Amino acid sequence: HGAALRQSVLGSDLSYEDMTEEKNTLDEYRVVLDGSQMVGNRDCHVLTLTAKSRQVAYPVQKIWVDKETYLVWKAEYSTAQGRLLKEMEVLSTIAVAGRTLGKETRIEDKMKRDSATWMILDTLEVNIPLDRNLFSLENLTW
Repeated sequence: HGAALRQSVLGSDLSYEDMTEEKNTLDEYRVVLDGSQMVGNRDCHVLTLTAKSRQVAYPVQKIWVDKETYLVWKAEYSTAQGRLLKEMEVLSTIAVAGRTLGKETRIEDKMKRDSATWMILDTLEVNIPLDRNLFSLENLTW
Protein backbone atom coordinates (compact mmCIF):
# COMPACT_ATOMS: atom_id res chain seq x y z
CA HIS A 1 0.00 0.00 0.00
CA GLY A 2 3.02 2.36 0.47
CA ALA A 3 3.10 4.06 -2.94
CA ALA A 4 -0.69 4.10 -3.21
CA LEU A 5 -0.98 5.87 0.15
CA ARG A 6 1.13 8.75 -1.17
CA GLN A 7 -1.33 9.38 -4.03
CA SER A 8 -3.62 12.39 -4.03
CA VAL A 9 -7.17 12.01 -2.70
CA LEU A 10 -9.54 13.05 -5.52
CA GLY A 11 -6.91 15.32 -7.08
CA SER A 12 -6.52 17.37 -3.87
CA ASP A 13 -3.42 18.33 -1.90
CA LEU A 14 -4.23 15.62 0.67
CA SER A 15 -2.73 12.16 0.31
CA TYR A 16 -4.34 8.94 1.44
CA GLU A 17 -1.42 8.74 3.88
CA ASP A 18 -2.50 12.09 5.40
CA MET A 19 -5.97 10.70 6.01
CA THR A 20 -5.06 7.23 7.31
CA GLU A 21 -2.65 7.97 10.14
CA GLU A 22 -3.25 5.05 12.48
CA LYS A 23 -0.43 5.19 14.95
CA ASN A 24 -0.33 7.21 18.13
CA THR A 25 1.55 10.45 17.46
CA LEU A 26 3.51 10.14 20.71
CA ASP A 27 4.73 6.69 19.65
CA GLU A 28 6.08 8.10 16.39
CA TYR A 29 7.38 11.56 17.38
CA ARG A 30 9.36 13.39 20.05
CA VAL A 31 7.38 16.50 21.02
CA VAL A 32 8.90 19.77 22.22
CA LEU A 33 6.97 22.83 23.43
CA ASP A 34 8.52 25.79 21.59
CA GLY A 35 6.68 28.57 23.41
CA SER A 36 3.55 30.48 22.47
CA GLN A 37 2.42 32.45 19.45
CA MET A 38 -0.73 34.17 18.34
CA VAL A 39 -2.56 32.78 15.30
CA GLY A 40 -5.06 35.46 14.40
CA ASN A 41 -6.50 36.45 17.77
CA ARG A 42 -5.91 33.03 19.39
CA ASP A 43 -3.11 32.28 21.86
CA CYS A 44 -1.48 29.01 20.83
CA HIS A 45 1.12 26.57 22.08
CA VAL A 46 3.76 25.97 19.41
CA LEU A 47 4.82 22.31 19.28
CA THR A 48 7.62 20.80 17.22
CA LEU A 49 7.30 17.09 16.52
CA THR A 50 10.39 15.23 15.31
CA ALA A 51 10.06 11.67 14.00
CA LYS A 52 11.66 8.85 15.97
CA SER A 53 12.04 6.76 12.79
CA ARG A 54 11.81 7.05 9.00
CA GLN A 55 8.44 5.27 8.94
CA VAL A 56 6.39 8.50 8.89
CA ALA A 57 5.16 10.73 6.07
CA TYR A 58 6.53 13.93 7.62
CA PRO A 59 9.80 13.81 9.59
CA VAL A 60 9.14 17.20 11.22
CA GLN A 61 5.79 18.77 12.10
CA LYS A 62 5.28 22.18 13.66
CA ILE A 63 1.78 22.75 15.00
CA TRP A 64 -0.01 25.68 16.63
CA VAL A 65 -2.54 24.41 19.20
CA ASP A 66 -5.15 26.73 20.74
CA LYS A 67 -4.51 26.94 24.50
CA GLU A 68 -8.24 27.09 25.26
CA THR A 69 -9.96 24.85 22.68
CA TYR A 70 -7.00 22.61 21.67
CA LEU A 71 -7.83 23.20 18.01
CA VAL A 72 -4.81 22.92 15.69
CA TRP A 73 -5.02 26.27 13.87
CA LYS A 74 -1.93 25.83 11.75
CA ALA A 75 0.56 23.11 10.87
CA GLU A 76 3.74 22.89 8.82
CA TYR A 77 5.02 19.52 7.60
CA SER A 78 8.69 19.33 6.64
CA THR A 79 11.57 17.04 5.73
CA ALA A 80 14.27 16.27 8.30
CA GLN A 81 16.41 18.87 6.49
CA GLY A 82 13.76 21.56 7.00
CA ARG A 83 12.22 21.69 3.52
CA LEU A 84 8.54 22.63 3.83
CA LEU A 85 6.35 19.97 2.17
CA LYS A 86 2.82 20.88 3.20
CA GLU A 87 1.06 23.61 5.12
CA MET A 88 -2.38 23.54 6.77
CA GLU A 89 -4.37 26.43 8.21
CA VAL A 90 -7.87 26.61 9.69
CA LEU A 91 -9.65 29.68 8.30
CA SER A 92 -12.94 29.41 10.21
CA THR A 93 -14.43 27.24 12.95
CA ILE A 94 -17.71 25.66 14.00
CA ALA A 95 -18.83 24.69 17.51
CA VAL A 96 -20.30 21.18 17.69
CA ALA A 97 -21.25 19.37 20.89
CA GLY A 98 -19.08 21.66 23.00
CA ARG A 99 -16.02 21.29 20.76
CA THR A 100 -14.44 23.80 18.40
CA LEU A 101 -13.65 22.24 15.03
CA GLY A 102 -12.24 23.55 11.77
CA LYS A 103 -15.08 24.50 9.39
CA GLU A 104 -12.88 25.81 6.56
CA THR A 105 -9.33 24.49 6.23
CA ARG A 106 -6.73 25.29 3.59
CA ILE A 107 -4.05 22.73 2.74
CA GLU A 108 -1.18 23.74 0.48
CA ASP A 109 1.20 21.22 -1.08
CA LYS A 110 4.51 23.09 -1.28
CA MET A 111 5.86 20.51 -3.76
CA LYS A 112 3.30 21.68 -6.35
CA ARG A 113 3.31 25.20 -7.73
CA ASP A 114 0.26 27.31 -6.85
CA SER A 115 -1.63 24.33 -5.46
CA ALA A 116 -4.05 24.48 -2.55
CA THR A 117 -7.09 22.56 -1.38
CA TRP A 118 -9.92 23.99 0.70
CA MET A 119 -11.84 21.57 2.86
CA ILE A 120 -15.20 22.99 3.98
CA LEU A 121 -17.63 21.30 6.36
CA ASP A 122 -21.25 22.12 5.54
CA THR A 123 -22.89 19.92 8.15
CA LEU A 124 -21.36 17.87 10.88
CA GLU A 125 -22.73 15.22 13.21
CA VAL A 126 -20.81 13.79 16.14
CA ASN A 127 -21.20 10.70 18.28
CA ILE A 128 -23.16 8.75 15.67
CA PRO A 129 -22.69 4.97 15.56
CA LEU A 130 -20.45 3.79 12.70
CA ASP A 131 -19.24 0.36 11.66
CA ARG A 132 -15.72 -0.10 13.06
CA ASN A 133 -14.37 -1.15 9.62
CA LEU A 134 -15.86 1.78 7.70
CA PHE A 135 -12.58 3.72 7.61
CA SER A 136 -10.17 0.81 7.23
CA LEU A 137 -7.46 0.66 4.54
CA GLU A 138 -9.34 -2.25 2.98
CA ASN A 139 -12.36 -0.02 2.32
CA LEU A 140 -10.40 2.70 0.50
CA THR A 141 -11.08 2.89 -3.22
CA TRP A 142 -7.76 3.20 -5.02
